[in-house]
Amino acid sequence: VWGILIIIACYFKRFLKYIAANFYFCIDYIAIRNSCEIWKI
Repeated sequence: VWGILIIIACYFKRFLKYIAANFYFCIDYIAIRNSCEIWKI
C-alpha cells in the first residue's frame, strides 16, 4: 500500500511542478505583452 502511495505522491509532485511552470510562464507572457502594449503608446 505504501509503495502505491509513494508513487502517487511522486507523480502528484511532478504534476504540481508542471502546473506551476505553466502558470508562471503565462504570467510572464502576460507581463511581457502588457509592457509591449505600454511601449507602443
